[in-house]
Amino acid sequence: MSNTFWALATLACVNNPLLDALAGRAAATLPAFPVQELVNTSWAVARLMYYHGPLQKAIQEAVCLKVYQYRARDLANTAWSFARLKMMDSQLLASITAHALPKIQQCLPQELSNLAWAMATLQILDSTLMDAIAAEATQKVVGFSVQNLANTAWAFATLGVVNRPLVEAISAETLKRISQFEPQALTNTVWSLATLGVSDVPLLEAIATQARHKAEMYCPQDIGNTSWAFAKLSYLDEQLFEALAVEALKKLGQFIAQEVTNTAWAFATLGICHIPLMDAIATESVSRMDECDPQGLSNLSWAFATLSIQNSNLMATISSHAIAKIQKFSPQNLGNTVWALAKLSIQDFQILHAIAACSTLRMAEFRPQEMSNTAWALAKLGFRHSPLMDALATEVVKDVKELNPHDLSGTVWSFATLSYTEHTPLLQAISGASLQLLGQFNSQDLANTAWSFATCRFMDSGIMGSQSSEVLVKLPEFAPQGLATTAWAYSAFNKKDRILLDAISKEVMQRLYEIEPQSLGILADAQLGCQPQLEQALRPFAQRFADLMPRGLDDSTMTTFMQLVREIRVDNFGAWGTRHVFQQMGLASPTQDFLDRAQGEILKAGAAVGADEGDARQGVLSGAALVHRRVFSYGEYEFEVRGSQGHALTGAMVKENGRRDRSFDPRSSMLKPLTSPISGLVDRSLCSEFQLLAIALDAAKGAVGRLRRACPVCGFCANAKSTCPR
Repeated sequence: MSNTFWALATLACVNNPLLDALAGRAAATLPAFPVQELVNTSWAVARLMYYHGPLQKAIQEAVCLKVYQYRARDLANTAWSFARLKMMDSQLLASITAHALPKIQQCLPQELSNLAWAMATLQILDSTLMDAIAAEATQKVVGFSVQNLANTAWAFATLGVVNRPLVEAISAETLKRISQFEPQALTNTVWSLATLGVSDVPLLEAIATQARHKAEMYCPQDIGNTSWAFAKLSYLDEQLFEALAVEALKKLGQFIAQEVTNTAWAFATLGICHIPLMDAIATESVSRMDECDPQGLSNLSWAFATLSIQNSNLMATISSHAIAKIQKFSPQNLGNTVWALAKLSIQDFQILHAIAACSTLRMAEFRPQEMSNTAWALAKLGFRHSPLMDALATEVVKDVKELNPHDLSGTVWSFATLSYTEHTPLLQAISGASLQLLGQFNSQDLANTAWSFATCRFMDSGIMGSQSSEVLVKLPEFAPQGLATTAWAYSAFNKKDRILLDAISKEVMQRLYEIEPQSLGILADAQLGCQPQLEQALRPFAQRFADLMPRGLDDSTMTTFMQLVREIRVDNFGAWGTRHVFQQMGLASPTQDFLDRAQGEILKAGAAVGADEGDARQGVLSGAALVHRRVFSYGEYEFEVRGSQGHALTGAMVKENGRRDRSFDPRSSMLKPLTSPISGLVDRSLCSEFQLLAIALDAAKGAVGRLRRACPVCGFCANAKSTCPR
């Protein structure tokens, strides 16, 4: 019977009636089989992938009784058979490995490879046995077949066993015979290198060359795993990835979900923006999103965000499925997904609230980079979630010594941007950790740190003074925006660093006409020695803005003005620039009585939401336009409708930036808000001064409407904003 099983397996002949008959008889008589016939039978059944419960049970019982008689070859082949049929009998397998260990030197290359493959397939990590296999395989590697080399590498990688002598031996032998490797062997080899973190450049070059030539023979799994492996090792071969993209486009419908997401992740990791492939991946993923696990959902969103590819249908589908599976997301999945939403400027509050709630509960599991990415994403999206920010602050304080300079500066920037300025233990911890690493901060890190601590009014930690010397050294590396925010931060510092501010002034003068209008506006308010030159450089932009300000509602005028706003990308011109625009528009300055009333009403509004009067004066009347904290506007209006017999129409109110109350609906307002040229996430309807002016105009419009005839309106509207110096 064993010979018949062996013959059928050798001929790959699957004759189920015959196999069923043989299996029934063998199951009853197997205990009487000699060892060789028992080994041959188990090998044949595994080769044919033939599942027969009674026979498999009989094989396990017979092997258990006779395992002590097995030679090294018999043990290796039996382990291979059990692994191929997924026969997981822990006690029996432990017995096989125990008997194999003293006989390992008798194993031939094929048997060493089979034994290693079996252990990996069954996920059995016996370190002593694997070390013995490695030592023996290293000595006999020349005798390994191409398949043996690939399988052995795969086995050690799957079990996470890094044996350098073996890896080096397999790599050297593989390089000699690389032209003999078929697609699956090439894939397994490069996947193993990536999994073990071994970057053998000559071998990677050879594998890439062979893969390019044989790409047409690659199956979906080969494409996905090869892409993933090269990306994991940060090895870019453009010709290889073009060939893989071509094959992926042909075969994408055959991919399983993990292969689709791995391919997207790999191309994004290497910065390859292959639009036809990514479009196809998006379409395929949307139709099969149910098959994606949390890792796949996270990888997809991360990939498209990394490549800056906007696909609203894909991201909406990812979000809806992520909400349903959010409890299964790992901290890395949560961090990468919210990062992707921020990178693509997607304010989907349903998924944001789901991520925030889940992250808050699991923040203790987050690694430093995941905490930093999450904080950055929330700030970028302007999404305030106090429980999550409190949890972030607590964990950052605990792990602050593990944060790198970028994480430190990014985290404090996020808290400052979202106006969470009262987390003193967090600010103290980041300040202390930053002082130890200042030499490693790049120019952007230094600028963000200075801006953040100044915004939080955290001036007594020593960080501002200590980092000024580092800023001086790296000043030529600062981008214009970094120069502007750093200058503002130090000009707001109680003890101004004149040496640093003079150095910034000198650097600004060298690059004056390279600096964009937004940064010019900030620098013009920073009290630098070159202020006259800054005002002169900013004046043409402010003048052009004032000149093109629409005086009517015709389409051509509005279109020209909108083009200018998008072109110069200015959110505001700063205090000096804004005053210049107002002067050109002929706007008069308010009276002192009005300013006094405005200050009193703004202080009341600030105190009403939790600040005492002293803090309110410092916070809401700071006069610092860059500070991302609560901003209030106070307005008064008085209108008279000509031809009416009624009294003058008057009103006064306070509004806060970022808040809308039910009395104001921008959709029905006479005044239409423009989207910010800096961030597509917000428009002017969130600005307190816009709301005041819109409400005043709507009041005038309502008064005219009640007369049911066209009437001229005259009067005035006065506005004071808490961050505008008088």
